[in-house]
Parts: sequence; C-alpha cells; structure tokens
Amino acid sequence: MNESLNTMIYSATLKNWMLIALCNVSIGLMAQGVPWNYEGYIHTYPIKAWIEYGEAEFSGAGGYYVPISGYYYYPRHEKKIYFTGECSGSGYISLSTRSNGKDEREYFDGEFTNSMLEDFEGTWQQGNKTLSFELSPIDD
Repeated sequence: MNESLNTMIYSATLKNWMLIALCNVSIGLMAQGVPWNYEGYIHTYPIKAWIEYGEAEFSGAGGYYVPISGYYYYPRHEKKIYFTGECSGSGYISLSTRSNGKDEREYFDGEFTNSMLEDFEGTWQQGNKTLSFELSPIDD
C-alpha cells in the first residue's frame, strides 16, 4: 500500500515538474522572439492584445505561477485597457484590468488550449455581464 502511494506521489510530482519545464520553455521561447501580440474575440467583438510573461515564481505547496501584464484593445477604438494577473502551473490564466474610476474592473479567467501554451480561451466578466473570449498569437 505504501509503495502504491509513493508511486502516485512520485507520478504527480513528476507531472508538475514536467509542466513547470514546459511552461518555462514556452515562456523562454516567447522571450526570444516568439510573438507577444495576440488577437481574438470577446464574444463576437474583435480584440488585440500585448502580453508580457514574467519569470516563474514558486508559491506555497510546491506550486508556481507566472506573473502576466499587458493590455488589450478593440481595433475600432484603439484605447489600451491595461491588465495584470498570472498563469498558474496548471495552465489557468487569471487577469484583471485596472480600474479607471468610471468603469468596473474587467476579469479574464481561462486556460491554455494547446501544448505550446500560446492560445487560450475562457470567460470575460465585467459587473454582471459574462462573455467568452479567445486569444491566439500573431506576428504583428
């Protein structure tokens, strides 16, 4: 029984370290010139974004996260809306916009949808309004 438990713990730990390595390699590649520019949609509204990934930092319980900052805009308006957030070691993304005093904060919660940790999708929320979003890298 102990041997089986040890095997399970070892397997889970190995998977976490493999994900950390994959995330660090992908983010390292981004730092070496892979585009940080994205385009996509909030529901049916086209958006463009610039995202900067920080260096992975370890958090409690053996996990880690990658700090994220950047902005997005609607091409029709071209007004930058700044955000900060993080990517967890399991590939979940959580971002929030900075409040400008007039508008409520916006929240993006999603996850990476491919193995290179580039494309992601999820939900965008502002107040009681929730819409889907998706972003993919571009060479802009």
